[in-house]
Amino acid sequence: MSRTLNRLAVANARNGLFAVLKKKIRDNPNIQLLIPGYVGWSPNEGSGLMDPIQASAIDFQFYSVTPELLPITEELNKLLLGNKQAVLLLVHYFGNRSVLDESTLSIIKEGGHGVIEDWAHDLSRFFEPRRTLSEDHYEIFSIHKWTSSRAGGLVRGNIRELDPNDIEPASLMDLEVLLSTDIWEVYQARWSNFLRLDAELVLTPVFHRLLSSLANLTCPINYPIVLSSNADRRDLYGYLVSKGLNPTALYHKLTDQLSRNDFPYAYTLADQILNLPIHQDCTEDDTTSLVGAVNSWVQGR
Repeated sequence: MSRTLNRLAVANARNGLFAVLKKKIRDNPNIQLLIPGYVGWSPNEGSGLMDPIQASAIDFQFYSVTPELLPITEELNKLLLGNKQAVLLLVHYFGNRSVLDESTLSIIKEGGHGVIEDWAHDLSRFFEPRRTLSEDHYEIFSIHKWTSSRAGGLVRGNIRELDPNDIEPASLMDLEVLLSTDIWEVYQARWSNFLRLDAELVLTPVFHRLLSSLANLTCPINYPIVLSSNADRRDLYGYLVSKGLNPTALYHKLTDQLSRNDFPYAYTLADQILNLPIHQDCTEDDTTSLVGAVNSWVQGR
């Protein structure tokens, strides 16, 4: 098989991650996966990260992240230096790239650590040149989070080393939807809607944009804001729903494996985050209604 064949379509991103983790365990049964300390769960969908991690039976440990869900360099470096068996899972939350410090990249290279990047929130990266962070480097993407498909995922990396028995192939229907979708058009629509919200939402102490900088935002999947309290989040959420608008809260509930005592900020964020819709099906009128509703809620307080 040609070494240029490094892409694989799978049933969903979860299966892609599962297949990669099983490969890691076969390579080294003592391996440990380092996971960012912000992992969601829901009673209807489970957890896109923890479900395949637990199904693979890989050992894992959480690492702390900043209030903007970025790795804390000093802690991450200590974990990598202290465990030669560690594999790093990087999650690019909401399409914001988790940029690693040069010191971390050096440790990864010198220690031969594997890296798995979760790009489930930004499919556009699949069509961009690959940035290799490690000799043992995989990237996981979701098709359905960016298209009208029912499911579907993509894996980029050394797919020849994955066990076919661990892989559920993507359905032809999901692949047809992917091929018929103009990803560049989706990319432009999401950025346009995001920037409009960014320009027109009123400045208020009641909430702030999760991301202080857009420098590493490759493409937003939504517009994440952080309310000043859980009560405010509930109130704004209910107000928007009453206006026929549909925000989400990623993630309003965290996986039980994540300790509240060890990761208090994760639980604070989960209580206060709200994600405003900016997807490609949002029309100009939809965005106008959303901006107007949020601003009206703020002014009515």
